[in-house]
Formats: sequence, structure tokens, C-alpha cells
Amino acid sequence: MNQNMRWAAVLVALLLAACGGGDGDGTSAPAPAPVDDSCFGPGMSEVVQGLQLRSVNTTGIQPHSCRLVGASEGAPTEPGKRAVRISLRPGDCGGNEGYDDCANDRARFELSETLLGPTHGQKLVRAFRVYLPTQERLRPKGGNIMFLSQLNFGDSSSFGTLAFLEVGEDGNLYVRIQKGFTWEVQNVFPAYQNPYDRWIAVRYEIDSTTAPTGSFKVYVDDRLIVHETRPTVPSVQGLNYLRVGIYNAFLSQATQPYAEQVVFYDQITGR
Repeated sequence: MNQNMRWAAVLVALLLAACGGGDGDGTSAPAPAPVDDSCFGPGMSEVVQGLQLRSVNTTGIQPHSCRLVGASEGAPTEPGKRAVRISLRPGDCGGNEGYDDCANDRARFELSETLLGPTHGQKLVRAFRVYLPTQERLRPKGGNIMFLSQLNFGDSSSFGTLAFLEVGEDGNLYVRIQKGFTWEVQNVFPAYQNPYDRWIAVRYEIDSTTAPTGSFKVYVDDRLIVHETRPTVPSVQGLNYLRVGIYNAFLSQATQPYAEQVVFYDQITGR
């Protein structure tokens, strides 16, 4: 091949590259569709079934607060599968139209059920899996508290929690239950020791009723941790519903500094 032919071959190669690799029509191949990693888009159907969820806060939401991630981004999932990654960093806080976390020594990113009506007279099941990766300091020591889930009640004039999944000061998991429809703690039950680097299944079973024969049960990895018999909604217009995510309170009472907190959730279901 002489010099002129070699230059001609180079020019042909450059022209093909500029035209999209030689597709023949002078157009480049279409760009791949962007990955939907939002916790507020249709991709959430991969991890949520039977429920619709929304962010509790409407302000202070950061790009890292909640994302759908796969194994290539550090999620503890099988290849091709995704989980919800929730993260709080020091200084994160927000609020909504009714409450300001920043002004009340709190910080959170939680997802709560939405599009709900009264649940009085229904038998409900709410379940999820949670994964706590080993990290610098998930929950600082001190008088602060950290919750990973709430089983709530509410109606037009009241709101509260029947049971919390709590990270204790020792780093273990506990179920905290409240007295009646108050914020007074009734009891705290050990639920899981050394809960890190493994998926843990949590399930709430609720007989949602104003009757004293109502009940709720809390299972952790299929072990019954709590079984309470009592009314579970304050009125016939009341409802029970699930929240999942990181909720920190009494931040100023921590005796250690906060670091980034990361928790994964999967198989969030309701029926």
C-alpha cells in the first residue's frame, strides 16, 4: 500500500467514527436511557409492593438522602437487583408544613405510606428487610435515639406510634412500644444482637380496631418479639401505617460526633 492509499484508509476510518461507527445512515447510535435511581419514581416498584410511599419531609432532601442502588454501587444485592439506600450526613435536616426537624434537635429521612384511608376493621401486614452495613458510627452513644421503622396510628386529631424498630446505644436492635396512644414508653424488647452486614426481616401484623381485642405483633427474622392486645387505632376513622428510614432525635444529647449513617431497605410490602 502506497502513502496515498494509507492516508485514504485513515480518512475513511475517521469519517466512519464521526458518523457513528458506520451505521450506514450517518446517525450515531442512540444513547442508553438514564437509569431511574429515584426513590420517587417508577423504579421503586422493584422494591415496594402493595404500598405507595412518600418522603415525610418536603425540605432538606439531599441527592444522597434516598436512592435505588445495585451491587455495583455497594448495595448488598444480587447482580441486576437493587435496594433502597437511605443516608443521613452530619448537618442534614429538613421539615414539612407541620414540623421543622432543624429547630427541634432532630434529623431524618423517612418514607411513609400515602394514599391511605381508615383501616379500622382491617387486618394488616407490613413487612420489609433492612441491612446495616458496617460503618464508622451508625448511632453515636449518649441520650440521643435512632429509629429505623415506625408502626404508626393516626386520625384527624391525633398521631403517634405503636412500635419503633430502634438502634440501641450498644448498636443492637430493639423494639420499643408506647403506652396506649401516648408518647410514653411502655417497654423496650431486645430484637437482634450484632445486626450488621446481613439482611434482617421485620414484619408487623395488625388487627386495626378501636376494640380492646385488637392487637399488633412484631416479628424480627420470624421470631415473635412483641404481641400486644389492645386498641390499635384511636377512632373508627383512624388508620395504621408504616414508616421506614432513619430518624434521629435529641441530637445534642449525643456524646460522640455523628458520622454518615447508611441503611438499606428491600422487599417493602403491604397487604
